[in-house]
Amino acid sequence: MIVFQKVVKSYGSGVNALNGLSIQIPERDFVFLVGSSGAGKTTVIRLINCDQRPTSGAIFVDGVNTGRLGRKDIPIFRRKIGVVHQDFKLLGDRTVGENIAFALRVVDDYGSNSRERILGALETVGLDSKLNSYPEQLSGGERQRVAVARCLVTNPSIVVADEPTGNLDPDSGRETMNLLVRINAAGTTVIVATHNQALVDTMQRRVIALENGQVIRDERSGGYEGG
Repeated sequence: MIVFQKVVKSYGSGVNALNGLSIQIPERDFVFLVGSSGAGKTTVIRLINCDQRPTSGAIFVDGVNTGRLGRKDIPIFRRKIGVVHQDFKLLGDRTVGENIAFALRVVDDYGSNSRERILGALETVGLDSKLNSYPEQLSGGERQRVAVARCLVTNPSIVVADEPTGNLDPDSGRETMNLLVRINAAGTTVIVATHNQALVDTMQRRVIALENGQVIRDERSGGYEGG
């Protein structure tokens, strides 16, 4: 369960990215965060992953008050959260396998069974044959699937994706979303921040619409209005 309780996030400009946001996302839910640029979608993603801390209010992830985590606690906490970015964030001078291994090292979870875990994650996304390839040798859709594999290798209970189809053609975008649906069906909570109205319209999942850092709609619906 992810719970935001009256969360405010302010930046130095004096503008609030979130204005008393309160939401609940149960385990195994699939949620789209939608809204125009600046609505607060990316801030929600960053707060869940502890990339940022709230200015006020409280955030609970699986019962843990993230605002009380110390610096040394965060790498262990992040093992339960996989992140998929719009721009893939793959290291160009490392192979696919090395990119995925890097995710294990970041959360201090690289061990004797890491190769098997890496291959398992690549099999999940259908790219086990690309273990020794470099990112420049892959298509955009393949790079995003590697990014998904990288987030899965830590066996997260939650996957957050920030505009995961933003740099993909429509077919690759649908492929990526279908992969996230399969991950959700296996029991993982999935939260997707997106502007891709066409995909949201077809997915028929829960939609939380944000505006000025507040919820303006929360329903299980295929469509939305916004950017």
